[in-house]
Amino acid sequence: MRLVETAVLEIELEEGGPVDGRPVLLLHGWPDAPRGWRPVVKRLHQRGWRTIVPALRGSGATRLRSRETTRDGRGIALAGDAIDLLDVLELDRVAVVGHDWGARAAYTLAAVAPERVGAIVALALPYQPRGAFTIPPFEQARAFWYQWLMYLDAGLRHQRDDVHDARRPRIPPPRSRRPRR
Repeated sequence: MRLVETAVLEIELEEGGPVDGRPVLLLHGWPDAPRGWRPVVKRLHQRGWRTIVPALRGSGATRLRSRETTRDGRGIALAGDAIDLLDVLELDRVAVVGHDWGARAAYTLAAVAPERVGAIVALALPYQPRGAFTIPPFEQARAFWYQWLMYLDAGLRHQRDDVHDARRPRIPPPRSRRPRR
């Protein structure tokens, strides 16, 4: 992990694979973090890809460089961050893979800077023409409390270690399997 400075952000960045490999930018979703890509990057490295995994705004050690900068998590801001990062890394064109909110950023990046995107893969978010996005009602958003918990490393540890938590869904132990007739 290293920190990279752009005009707007100090970006936490995980890189790997062959230095001369084909570059792929992996954009995580929300609530998620670069760690979600770790099982994927190993396979990409084995196939010759150079992986670039930034922590997006509001994630990890990524920080706005100025208190004056508006906090903005829209796709256009994330796409701008990606362009700035590619400039700092001196990469003209990359493949982009986005998951969830990262897919929104990937779609936006491809729309505003198509010359920078050699290929795009979007996971868990369908294409939305003209960036149409409906904000869910408050009750629905409030029901997502578990996403905030699981976003934090401490939340993941709690989920893994606290076997007495009544809110945790119980998964019964596997039963012996008998052939079906």
